[in-house]
Amino acid sequence: MSQISAREALKFVRRILEEKTQKSLDTTQAIIFVALWNNSSIQYQVIAEQIGFSEQGIKESAARMYKLLNQAFPYSCKIKKTIFKDIIVSYYIKEQNFGNIEFDSDDSAIFHLEESLNDNGKTQMLNKLELEASDRPVPLKSKFYMTRENEGKLYRAILNPGAVIRIIGQRKSGATSLVSRLGHHASSNGDRLVLINFQGVESDALDSMKSFAKWFCFEVADQLEIDDALDEYWRESRPNASSQKYFEKCILPQLTTSVIIIFDRIDIVFNQVKTTPERLETARIFFALIRSWIDRQSTLDIWTKFKYIIVQSGEDIEMGSKRSPFNIGVSFTLSNFSTWQIIELAKKYRLNLSQIQIKELSDLFGDNLGNPYLIRSIFNFIIEEDCTVEQFIQLDFHEIEPFKYYLKGSVV
Repeated sequence: MSQISAREALKFVRRILEEKTQKSLDTTQAIIFVALWNNSSIQYQVIAEQIGFSEQGIKESAARMYKLLNQAFPYSCKIKKTIFKDIIVSYYIKEQNFGNIEFDSDDSAIFHLEESLNDNGKTQMLNKLELEASDRPVPLKSKFYMTRENEGKLYRAILNPGAVIRIIGQRKSGATSLVSRLGHHASSNGDRLVLINFQGVESDALDSMKSFAKWFCFEVADQLEIDDALDEYWRESRPNASSQKYFEKCILPQLTTSVIIIFDRIDIVFNQVKTTPERLETARIFFALIRSWIDRQSTLDIWTKFKYIIVQSGEDIEMGSKRSPFNIGVSFTLSNFSTWQIIELAKKYRLNLSQIQIKELSDLFGDNLGNPYLIRSIFNFIIEEDCTVEQFIQLDFHEIEPFKYYLKGSVV
């Protein structure tokens, strides 16, 4: 009975789920299934670290998996972590003639856990540590992602209809890595994503509300692959009303699932020093319109199909309290890593940092030491240059990028 492999078990479960519920396990749930099949005592935190996900997100995915399994495999007691394997094996034995089922295209990602998790549920270190570019977002399946305290509340909040989440943090504080995980979590539940990155907006589109509202409508329709019919609703003299009518009459009725609109790099247009007065005014009018759509959820249920993730810097954005989307919803501030988190991240790089070494690094970089980009750059440098922490500390960082920008007293 115990000789049934995770591969065979997953094939069997997928077939039964499809036959009895017309549903299947998503990729995250399949990964959890394989990990638990190989080791029922494995901690959800270990699985989360393997695929660069939050522990809370893994727990929620597992709960949905058990719910599906209970629908497909009725038993005298509910299927749960400790007994799910025994129950499925008993059904497997009764089922002597299930057909050949092809593996999904992403099964290689699922079954990498068979090789990367040992019997104790701990990550097995490869002989060669594969590093990631520190100036890029942390990949979803990265071993180097550090879950923030209370991050789980975001994974719960994003599943709510009409959710509004505000992520507040300076550049290179980990916002993009967190947003990608939120998006992955929501999309695994059927939500679709629309990314509005203000860094990529055509320069002239932001010069007026007329041009930007029209650009925004086109962009949303294009990313959702909905045939554009904007001209039927558009009135040049009324961009706000035209946009609202377009979404209410054309876009929202066609949606069969929720859509998460991600507003990234909004500091580009709200920075009063670096932007133009025209673009600043456009941004204020546009986000006041977004706030009105959020408020409209209470009277017109169709607007709850839109969810919002807003990524902003730590600077206050001045708008009237009833016109601003920056004072509602769930807010989450990305603070620097604590000493404990730095030590834990070092372990992922196979480095053992002592409290004395942390103090010496702090003497060099001050409060900047906990910056996610900086600390990843430090660990990457140590590994790539094959030096010790002590040897690294002795370097002259005034001529080495990016460290020279983060020295104690420097303004990043």
